[in-house]
Amino acid sequence: MINKIALTLCLLASAMMLTACGGTNVHTTGAMTQDLQVGLSPNLADEIQALFSQIFGRSATASEQQFYQQLLQSGTSLAQIRSMLVSSTENLTNIQNLVTSILGSPNATIVQSLLTAMQNGTAFSQLAALINSL
Repeated sequence: MINKIALTLCLLASAMMLTACGGTNVHTTGAMTQDLQVGLSPNLADEIQALFSQIFGRSATASEQQFYQQLLQSGTSLAQIRSMLVSSTENLTNIQNLVTSILGSPNATIVQSLLTAMQNGTAFSQLAALINSL
């Protein structure tokens, strides 16, 4: 049953995969093999705010903004920053809390599938729909 749920989530996430990140022209293929830096706008602050909004549903703090802007300026790609944010403790906690609130318990397989969906461009705001579609 768990494998069926994980497969369903992966299929739904693939179907819902975003082709844009914060309004930029981002190209994704498979597991984001193309670098998101293709769509990097001149305004790095907007790029970072878009990622924070999509992943956390909030704005970056001033110190977060500065930290990630420096990473972008030093050559780190948006794909790498997305991966860092999706893999963060804050995001993992948010996903576990969402899964628990909908299903009653934090299912590790579903949480991992949702993390994978987010790595592929799915916004946090879309995760509840994925879970509810099971």
